[in-house]
Amino acid sequence: MSLNTKIYQYFNPSTPQNNSFWKIIIISNILILIAVHVMFYALTHCYLITSGIFLIIIVFACIYYLIMFIGKIFRRKFNRVIIRTVVFSIAIVLLLLEGVFVITGFKSTYHEKRNKYFYKSHYIPDDYSYFHLWSKNHYLQTDEYCFFRSVNSLGLSDCEPQLKKASGEFRILALGDSFTEGDGAHADSTWLRFLENLIDTLPIKVPLSYINAGICGSDPLYEYMLLKEKLLKYHPDLVILALNSSDIFDVILRGGIERFCTDSTVKYRKPPAIEPLYAMCHISRLVFEKFKWDEFLIGDYMKSPLPKIAAEDIYSSILLFQELSNKNGFELLIVFHPFKYELENNYLGLIDVLEKTELKTGISCFNMMTYYQNIESMDKDNYGIYYWEVDGHHNAKGYAAFARGIFLKLHQMGIIDSLMNYGSE
Repeated sequence: MSLNTKIYQYFNPSTPQNNSFWKIIIISNILILIAVHVMFYALTHCYLITSGIFLIIIVFACIYYLIMFIGKIFRRKFNRVIIRTVVFSIAIVLLLLEGVFVITGFKSTYHEKRNKYFYKSHYIPDDYSYFHLWSKNHYLQTDEYCFFRSVNSLGLSDCEPQLKKASGEFRILALGDSFTEGDGAHADSTWLRFLENLIDTLPIKVPLSYINAGICGSDPLYEYMLLKEKLLKYHPDLVILALNSSDIFDVILRGGIERFCTDSTVKYRKPPAIEPLYAMCHISRLVFEKFKWDEFLIGDYMKSPLPKIAAEDIYSSILLFQELSNKNGFELLIVFHPFKYELENNYLGLIDVLEKTELKTGISCFNMMTYYQNIESMDKDNYGIYYWEVDGHHNAKGYAAFARGIFLKLHQMGIIDSLMNYGSE
């Protein structure tokens, strides 16, 4: 046999032994990639966004061999070529569709759009400590923006706070989630920084300092624990707690104060058993959507009792903040601020919590949505000036408006006047 003949047979796909060789190569690579996905999940508890592709391969391979196995049991001769063609054709169509969904981001969750490469469950903590904090410097990044954050020793995106207060110093501490950290804007364009700039324009002789304790993905229960265990030692004079409707979903998924275990770890609520299918396969989300299941996997939101339970947990956390305020002598202001879709629908998701807090406690509250509408003239026609179109966080203009609202509220509370008149007879 000539060398040319040997080469031809080696690369000729119709040669029987070569068919087996290429089958082994293809199957081996598929198994390796499946193993990579399994290992990634084992190490991170997250699903790579390509998991759906391999899930489809596994499912349809099982279907094909199951049909063949059934044929053997019942001694029925199936036409392998026809069955293989039908099964593989359906699989290829679904694979292509899944690939298009992954590449375009269609039906991707919020975390997938930000993390790009993997699905992260809302039911799994970033870590299992009492504190939801940053462990390192990071970027707040989406397809629309990218802003760097430097983290201090507390795990906060802020400069290092001074433990000892100067004589007569007035210290303002801001607590909240990504809107307080300033996601969507430069570190110099958070609402707390804009508030500082506004106060600096006034003839105030009192030394002022500010601590931004906003953390992306935080919620009132985490913020309470952070204040109680780590930040009270800085002796704040004013604590501003910023809340929004995302806190409802956070508490639904994570639980209330019971999430904090006696061994200094946290334990979230259990995810639904269907979560792996939703997490791995973008196509499956079309079916979930028909039954009103979104990425939070709580079913029909309007019919579920969970939002009311979460609202009660948020109100209970407010009472815990009030208790800390009374014991430690700081002023407490709670700001309820809207997402852009709430402006569009003219409905604040936490309105019941706000009204209950105003009615049953003496805590100062501020409805930022009312301020946006009546003073800043925000509505469904112009809110795009203040929010990022896709991501939904404020841009610098939005955070500046946020700061003006709080500045007005501090005037109404008499805090600004007391600072301006401090030391005068």
